Amino acid sequence: MISNLLIENYALISKANIDFNSGFSVITGETGAGKSIMLGALGIVLGNRADVSVLRDKSKKCIVELSCQVEKYNIKEFFNENDLDYDDVCIIRREIAPSGKSRAFVNDTPVNLKVLRELGKNLIDIHSQNQTQTLMDRDYQLGVVDGFAKVSMEEYSIKYKELLKTQTEYANLKELAQKESADADYYQFQFNQIDEAQLIDGEIEELELELETLSHAEEIKTAFVTSFQVIDNEENSVLSSVKLAQSNLSKIASYFASAEELSERLGSVYIELQDISSEIEQKGGSVEYDPARIEWINNRVSTIYTLLQKHKFDKVAELIKLKDELDFKLQNISSYDDQLIALEKLIEEKRLVLLQIAEKISLQRRAVFPDIQKSMDSMLVDLGIANATFRVDVKTVNLCANGIDDVCFMFSANKNSELQEIGRVASGGEMSRLMLSLKYLICESRQLPSIIFDEIDTGVSGSIAEKMAFMMQDMSKSMQVISITHLPQIAAKGDWHYKVYKKDDEETTHSNIELLTQDARLEEVAQMLSGANVTDAAYHNAKVLLQD
Repeated sequence: MISNLLIENYALISKANIDFNSGFSVITGETGAGKSIMLGALGIVLGNRADVSVLRDKSKKCIVELSCQVEKYNIKEFFNENDLDYDDVCIIRREIAPSGKSRAFVNDTPVNLKVLRELGKNLIDIHSQNQTQTLMDRDYQLGVVDGFAKVSMEEYSIKYKELLKTQTEYANLKELAQKESADADYYQFQFNQIDEAQLIDGEIEELELELETLSHAEEIKTAFVTSFQVIDNEENSVLSSVKLAQSNLSKIASYFASAEELSERLGSVYIELQDISSEIEQKGGSVEYDPARIEWINNRVSTIYTLLQKHKFDKVAELIKLKDELDFKLQNISSYDDQLIALEKLIEEKRLVLLQIAEKISLQRRAVFPDIQKSMDSMLVDLGIANATFRVDVKTVNLCANGIDDVCFMFSANKNSELQEIGRVASGGEMSRLMLSLKYLICESRQLPSIIFDEIDTGVSGSIAEKMAFMMQDMSKSMQVISITHLPQIAAKGDWHYKVYKKDDEETTHSNIELLTQDARLEEVAQMLSGANVTDAAYHNAKVLLQD
């Protein structure tokens, strides 16, 4: 429940620090005193949009801080899911800077407005005058039924999201299949062109090196032949000269010791030269001018470079990768039909499971229709609509986020009148009484900490207002109820009475709120009964109202 509301620099409020209590609280004040301003500030701290226009002093930031006691309510999971520190007293803070920048905090942890709004839905139900229009919303009406029937949509919602995800996957795959199937011929052409080239990574470098060799074949061959003749011809060759030198040194080795080492070294040189000579002869013989091979290499290199230029690549490896990608796409295209059939089967399986859950939920909903109708008829009669008839109409629809039920609240205020949708036949006063009755109906099942009624008594007076007050008193046994009212019959029934008023100083007008003492409360109720000039009769009537 709300334990404190702090407002600084908001509209006509310089600073207000309001403590609230459990039970039934009422807020009164003249029109324009600032009751709507307080609700506006509360809306900001619960995630409504705001800008610098709300700043009273444009040079200072606006601060709204809400403290709520939450230990009795099952909202720890919300804090865990949003990585927030949990405490039995939840402090929500919203700041709006003169620059227009807004910041929000939950227990000192920064949060976005979405988190703030979701948390607010778990803490406070604010019934504003505009919310009466939501009574005509089919989703809201279904929510009332679910609240009364204590329907849990958790499993259904999970399964429904899974179905939507699979349907989206199917739609995306079908779109992709149609698109890529149209491009299949082009993919195949590209693949065939690259595949036919039989590319090998690093091949082009080898071919260019071979082409360089073949282009200089005669020059290379001449160099090898000449080199061989220098080393190993029959007359005056390097080999024969080295052999002769070795032999001469060997002869003197017996009487000149160092000659033996030199002779051995020349022997090693001789063996190495023989090996070099043999390799020169072999390589020289392998090099031949081959015009046909040159032509083939030129064509092959040209083919590869053409493919590289076409696809704007620098390396053959990129072409090979593209070929693999095209092959993968072509294989996928050929398997799309099988994938789509499998997804269609999966969608149908998920749909049938979801339908079974939805049918159980539908039975649970329909089972409470008679109790809702009976309770609403009884409450509306007590609230002065003597011939009220309230019915819940339902139609079976295709699976949607809420199941298979389209619920519509039907209403008639007159005897033997045709039932119609409540938005078409209910007056303003009747809509207020309908909304209060529905809130009363589901207040215990929702287990919401606090509910705020902003002039829900619009269009009623006298004994009907008193009965509305008794209903709110009864609701306050299970939740905190705050009612903003203009009616003394309701104001007198509150456990706590706050007054909103305006006060002028030398420069400007301020809006303030205070908790009234018993004497001040008597004065306020008497004024609500008779106006500014309070009569003895008004005092007497006020005392009677406050004592009841």
